[in-house]
Amino acid sequence: MEARKVMVLGKSSRVVALPKRWVDMHNIKKGDKIIFVMQEDGSLVMYPRTPIEKKPETIEIKVNPQTEKGLLERQLIAAYLNNYSVIKVKAEKFFNSEQQMELRNRLRKLTGLQIVEASSSEIIIQNLLELSELDIHKGIHRAHLITSSMFRDAIKAFERRDLDLANSVLNLDEDVNQFYFLIMKQLRCSLVDKSLRDALEISPIECIDYMLVMQRIEHIADHAKLIAGDVIEIGEEEIPQEITELILSAANIAFKVYQNAITAFFMGDVKLANHAINLREELKELKTNARKLFEHRIITLCQEAASNMQSEGCIIFGTKERVNLCLNDILDSIERIADYGTDIAEVAIDKALEQVQSKD
Repeated sequence: MEARKVMVLGKSSRVVALPKRWVDMHNIKKGDKIIFVMQEDGSLVMYPRTPIEKKPETIEIKVNPQTEKGLLERQLIAAYLNNYSVIKVKAEKFFNSEQQMELRNRLRKLTGLQIVEASSSEIIIQNLLELSELDIHKGIHRAHLITSSMFRDAIKAFERRDLDLANSVLNLDEDVNQFYFLIMKQLRCSLVDKSLRDALEISPIECIDYMLVMQRIEHIADHAKLIAGDVIEIGEEEIPQEITELILSAANIAFKVYQNAITAFFMGDVKLANHAINLREELKELKTNARKLFEHRIITLCQEAASNMQSEGCIIFGTKERVNLCLNDILDSIERIADYGTDIAEVAIDKALEQVQSKD
């Protein structure tokens, strides 16, 4: 930080000399125009008329035959989130088939990355994405719509025993992940790049709010996928009607919590957000009843297994026990979805009050 004295020029003009290092950095000459932007707190931000050109940032990722499975993919995601312009992936000798598959599978799911050069030992990837041209609000809303559809269809598949519908839910998860990585990349870069924040018309605190909400949406999609997987695992096996009805009731509450929370977030509706949080409490009684049903069902299964012991007294649990575990997992996922919806509702309240404060 540097302090400079204000000089008076004429009767009313006030003049401050520009720091030499800044002048040299931007090659400021006589007659050049400087842009001033007043911030909400009254401070001024100064820009050169022609912004300094950023050099492409390059990162190199090295792999060898001993590189653990998943590490290459995670490093690639990290490079993407940090917005490197060029990503060079180099092998010690050559890429094995697993590394090739791991890299290419992940690349297909990261928006804006394109392979520009490739050989058996090196792959060069270029980032073609212009972050300032993408609408964060629309991106989050689209991710929400897919996630909402996944949850609704997963429960519908459970109710109707529709395995085709359950499989379609599994396929949608990658679409949400694609939005997740793209939006998180935008928000991470916005936190450290004021010009990008200005282009996106977003504040640092809003970046954090959006990151929290996008993470919760992605988690909800993951649990919708888990529910669909459990539906496929259960298949056509019989489920007691009272358990089916209880799970459907719980899912209905969780869906309302999530829908109300996300609507409150986008609309800035504090009352609706609070209603979503209170609605979550209704799940507690349902879960207590569900636990009693599951415990009774387990005891019954144990008694049945004990009476039909096979091979030297070893109790073997079969299909019914597997179904019981899947039903328990479905209920847990529904509860987690309600919890994530509550998190979004809390962010909605925080965001609404931030906007009121900024207006004042």
